[in-house]
Amino acid sequence: TNPATATWTVVHSLAPRTTAFDAWSVDCKGDKIIATEYAIYADQPWRVWISTDGGDTFDLVLDLGAIYDAGQLAGTHFHGVGYDQYRDVFWALNGDNAGAAQVWWSDDDGATWNPIANPIGKERHTAVMPMPEGVLVGTDAGSNIAPNGVFRIDPTNPEAWTFVYEAQVGRSGLTHVAYSSQVGSDGIGYMTFGPWQDASRIPSVMVASVDGR
Repeated sequence: TNPATATWTVVHSLAPRTTAFDAWSVDCKGDKIIATEYAIYADQPWRVWISTDGGDTFDLVLDLGAIYDAGQLAGTHFHGVGYDQYRDVFWALNGDNAGAAQVWWSDDDGATWNPIANPIGKERHTAVMPMPEGVLVGTDAGSNIAPNGVFRIDPTNPEAWTFVYEAQVGRSGLTHVAYSSQVGSDGIGYMTFGPWQDASRIPSVMVASVDGR
């Protein structure tokens, strides 16, 4: 396509001065698209939309404002979303409230959503990357059980998590944050990590895996 003659159409928009699309906010494979908003105000909704017709229409499929109470919504916002074309499953990850951070999945195009009771005890998840061997999720908050890094979720048992990559730690003790992810046409998965408030101490990195293990 010639950029000089290409056309662009707004297919979905958010209210101004409330929420925004973020680096993790959209994923698409074929005609299936999932999008979310990065909400930063406690009185705004936290929503996920899905399109199954290539972006012609979007349906609101998940609203945390209708699920969580005011205390849980404080500090809560969506991070990454993803479409798993290997198993026809949508994924959505939200933080940052410790009492409400969750991983959600839907295998019916968003009609119903299943929260995962993460047995590892991680608090916040950011990037999500489905691969044939499992679903990889990066984090931005460690715990006393495991540090920041990447977990692989068993697609046959979403409650089963395996820690597969440990993020670097800077001299201040702050670690890398998982930002974005993508699986290439060669089947290799890539996930980027960058420092949070520690930019002068550890470099940003891109990690790659052929099997997510």
